[in-house]
Amino acid sequence: MIVAEQLRQHEAWREARSRVDGAPFIARPRPVVKTIDVRPKPKEPPLPMVPVQPSSRDWLIVTAAGKHEPPTYLRIMHEVSAKHELTIHELRSNRRDRLLVAARNEAMWRMKRETSLSLPAIGHKMGGRDHTTVLHGIRRHEARIAAGEA
Repeated sequence: MIVAEQLRQHEAWREARSRVDGAPFIARPRPVVKTIDVRPKPKEPPLPMVPVQPSSRDWLIVTAAGKHEPPTYLRIMHEVSAKHELTIHELRSNRRDRLLVAARNEAMWRMKRETSLSLPAIGHKMGGRDHTTVLHGIRRHEARIAAGEA
């Protein structure tokens, strides 16, 4: 190894130089070289699949027929986004296009009427909005219904 050979030559030179100068030669401790295993480790076997019973905290609710259905608020968001040709991400976004706001207000209005969610909970589901924003959106949609625009 080149580095080890150069180190030995340097120590030999220092020893000879110390004899000429009359100073005592103190050898430096040799560096400790650690070896590292870089080979890939064998993969651990996958954990066995265990059937899990759905709980109240799950995103999906099992109906009496045994089919998985999304929660009501998520179903409402899917229906409104399909009706207005938007994505759920756009409904939850901060964009304020006129058509997007109208769709968002409709989703908030339907969530208030068809679910037992509170205004802060609806705001949380709609992208972290305040309960007063939800209340304003519901009132705006009701005004649109009264005017015959919705």
